[in-house]
Order: sequence, then structure tokens, then C-alpha cells
Amino acid sequence: MTAGVGFACGLVDDGSVECWGSNYAGQADAPDGEFTQVVAGASHACALDAEGSAVCWGQDAYWQASPPTERFVKLSASGFSSCGITTDAAVVCWGNAQFDGDALATAGAIDVAAGIDHICALDQGGALTCMDGGAVSSIPSAEAGNGFIAVDVGELFTCALDEDGAVACWDRFQQLPMSAPAGSYTQLQAQGQMACVLDAEGSGSCWLPDREESVADAVRVGSGLTSLAVSSTTVCGLESSGGIRCWGEDPAAILSVPSGEFIDLASTNARACAISVGNEVVCWGNQFPTGGGIPEGDFSEVSLGFWHNCGLRTDQTVACWGFAWNASDPASSPLDVGAHWSAPGAFKTVSTGTHHACGLRSDGTVDCWSFEDSGADPSVEAPTGSFQAVSSTLNAACGVRATGELICWDIFGFEDQFSDPIYEVPEGEFTQVAADSFGSCAVRVSGEVACWGSFSHGEAPSPDGRFTDIAASNGFACGVRVDEALACWSTADDQFGSRILPFGLFNVGLVEPPEVPPGEYRQVSLGFDHVCALATDGTIRCWGALTPPPGGVVYEEFPTPLAEQRIRVGFAF
Repeated sequence: MTAGVGFACGLVDDGSVECWGSNYAGQADAPDGEFTQVVAGASHACALDAEGSAVCWGQDAYWQASPPTERFVKLSASGFSSCGITTDAAVVCWGNAQFDGDALATAGAIDVAAGIDHICALDQGGALTCMDGGAVSSIPSAEAGNGFIAVDVGELFTCALDEDGAVACWDRFQQLPMSAPAGSYTQLQAQGQMACVLDAEGSGSCWLPDREESVADAVRVGSGLTSLAVSSTTVCGLESSGGIRCWGEDPAAILSVPSGEFIDLASTNARACAISVGNEVVCWGNQFPTGGGIPEGDFSEVSLGFWHNCGLRTDQTVACWGFAWNASDPASSPLDVGAHWSAPGAFKTVSTGTHHACGLRSDGTVDCWSFEDSGADPSVEAPTGSFQAVSSTLNAACGVRATGELICWDIFGFEDQFSDPIYEVPEGEFTQVAADSFGSCAVRVSGEVACWGSFSHGEAPSPDGRFTDIAASNGFACGVRVDEALACWSTADDQFGSRILPFGLFNVGLVEPPEVPPGEYRQVSLGFDHVCALATDGTIRCWGALTPPPGGVVYEEFPTPLAEQRIRVGFAF
């Protein structure tokens, strides 16, 4: 069993591999064959066949799914990298360029862990050797003097298990100790910001390593387990019965669309909300975290942010709910958005971003407010003047002035850090805008669409024809044509040979637009790799590059303490 970013794979007892979840790069399309191990990276996976050959599939922009011809006894994958231990105990890596070739010289490798930007190998003597950006560091043994028996790495940390079952963690450069739980364990798994351990009784526990030297209090996630798999969004445990129980995000939950008739729709990431004909807010998908209930009242519109949501009531007041986190205070508890702030006054519409929301008032002015700090004035800067439309994205917002002019503005002062062309808007007169950090689009008064964005250096690909509604997401956009047909298109420039591109300090995987089913629609909203559309008969359809989990796989919510830890990590950018 293994878990990637938004997808997972399992090794069936007949030796076949079955995958489910996000499939925009073919990462859930496991090949036929008989295998002995399967591992997953961000958007690719590899399996070890009976002859010792590595077989990989999914995203291959960095050649992480193009393995060498060596014979292997063990594989590891994470991010855009893959590694394996050969039959002669050598470590060979492929994918991320800094790991090409024989990356680590060890005295007979017995375990290897590929990370986002660093890798570690464990030798027969129980010593660790790690490499980060070409710099090699070593840890000879655990603090108690025992040799290590297992190693795994997260995005910014390394953890190892010693012969007594004790776990120790360090930063990615093997210099600073990081928090780890006390006790004795039999298995260790890590990825992203999270690490998990399994004890001899089959109880799994997880924590987020940090730079505190005090022992971490790991959160128990399940019992009766025989192994664990960890990703940045999910923890899965293999039960003795052969079933899989996961905690966290069900990658295909967005496909479980509620029945009924609706008047408004919003979607983001892997979750969605809609307004019923009775003016009730109905939500589905990965509503994580689930705390912060939907406020009372009749609603006409809903907008989803990163963790929080806002809705427009029928009396034109705004109500927000969900969670936010004070990024300036790492020790703070998550904020209940509903108790923290609901903008006063009358509004025409509201649009949420990552840490903020912006609303268009009845008089045409725009107000924006932040959910970051419970002790500060929540208002943030917004341009003056009269507007007819507003749309929020990651840390910015765009609006259409009453004159039809487009304008985008920075919310939190990150423009110098992320100098995106989102602010370099096209000229002309517009009626609607859909802002996104990787490719934004707007509807001209003629109904034609103009797009621009970070990865297109100004003008981005745009569709032909006239439109009445548009939405933009992770490198693609969709719109409703005047004849009520739906069209989707890429907003990334064709000059890029890869759809995994640098953005600030991160690598971002852009998604090809999912295929559009026939039908008549009046509204569309997008998530990371899916589309939800409101049909003319009031029903909702959601689809995308997603594969539902097979029978025997059950998803549950994260325990509250672990969910709160992940909220802090989720807002730390």
C-alpha cells in the first residue's frame, strides 16, 4: 500500500496493482502485471515486478516515471523523484535532476527514502547517509548507540527507527533535532509534513515533526493495522482483513453529488457547496476541517476559500464559516471564522481567497477582509471606485470596474515575492472575471473570453465563441457558452514542455482540463482537477480525472488534534 498526493495504490494479493484518486497525469492507471512492491510520488507511481525491474507510470516531466534498466530489490518515491536499491546494494535515483545517477555511496544499502529535495539511505551497519542539493551528510547511529533499521523522509525532515523501536527526527540537513514521540514502534512512514508510526499492537499514530526538542505527542489514528501509508493529505492503514482504512481526504468524494434542485454552485480543491431552491447551503466532498458549522439563514450565493467559506444571504448580508489560522502566531489555535468576522452591511456578491474574502457592496464599492489575526482590524486594502464584479484567488483579487476596466490587486503584500502576471490584465471592456494564480480569464462585453496568467507570460490561450459564465483553476478554465454548452481549455502556454512548473518556492503541477460531458448548463465551478456544473434543470454534475476507491477502502476524518495541526501547516505559506 502507498499514498501519493491525492491518490493511492494497493498491491492486491494476486500481485496486481490497483490505484484510485486523482488521475490527471495517469497516476491511477496502474499497468497490468505481477508485482512485489508499489510506491507513489506526487503524481507518479512505480512498482517492482517479479524480475526486479522498476515499472513506473503517471507524470514524467522530470523523468521520474522513466526508470533505469537495473534490477532492484526495493523502491521509494516522493515528489518528482524515484529511487531504488539494486541487487548489489547500490542506491540509484531518477527524476529530480539533482538525484541522477549513483547519488549515495553506502556500505551496502538496505533501505532508501526519496524526498522532495533530499534522499536518505540506510546501510547494513545501521548508519544513515543523506543528500540535499549535492551536500552529503551522515548520522552514524541513534543517540542510544543502536543502529537504525528504517528511514523515511518528509518535505523538511528525516526520521529513523532504531533497533529498539525508538524514533528520532532531524531537519532535512541532519543538523537540528526535531520532535518525535517516545515509545517503541515497528514501522515508520513519512511524507509531506507528516510522520506516522505503527506499534507492535497494530496502533497507528501520527504527528507533524517540528524543531522543538521536546518529545511530540503523536495522535492515534487507528488500531488493528498491519502497515501504514502516508501522504500530505491522507494516512491509510492496512487491516489484517486485507481492507484499507484511510484518515483524511477521500480523493473522489467530490463525485458524491447530492440530489435535488439548486440555484448556485461553488467548488475548490476537492470540495463543493451549493444553494438549494429552498435557499439552503448544501456541501459535499472533503469538507476538511468539518468544524465551524454552516450558519443559519436563507442564502442566495456561496463562495469557497482554502479552508473557509462565505455565503450571501437573501437579505444581502454576508456570513462566513470554517477555519483560519493566525500565520503570525505559530502557537495559536485555529480561528472559528464565523465567530471572528462577518462583514457588516449589504452586498451583491462575495468571493473568498486563501486567507481573505472580498465582497461587492450594493453601492458598487469593494471591501476585502482577512481571517488571519483575531486581534487585528480584519479590513484589508481594496481599490476605491465603483465595480460590477469581483473575484478572489490565492493572495490577490480581481475586479471589473463599472466602466468595464479590469483591475487586480495584491491582498497581503506578496506581490514582490510572487510577481505574477495576474496583475498584467488585458485591455478592453469586461463584465465578469475569474481570478486564479496560474491563469485568469474574463468575459468581454461581446461575450468573448480573454485569459492571462503566470505561466503564459501575459496573454494565455482563450476559446472561440461567446460565453455567459466562466471559472478558472489550476492551469485550466471552463465556461458556459451562450447556447448553454460547456467548454474547457488550458490556460498554460504551449511553450512549456512540462506541466510541473516553479512557482515561488514551490513546484506546481498544472492540470489538463477534464473532458466535458454533453448537456445544457448555466454555471460552472472548478476544483484542482475536477469540474462541477449546474445544469439548466437545477441538478449538479461533477466529474474529472478521478478514479473512485475500490471496495474495501474506507475513508474517515482526521482526529481533531491532528486536523488542527494540519490547519497550521496548511496556512504556513
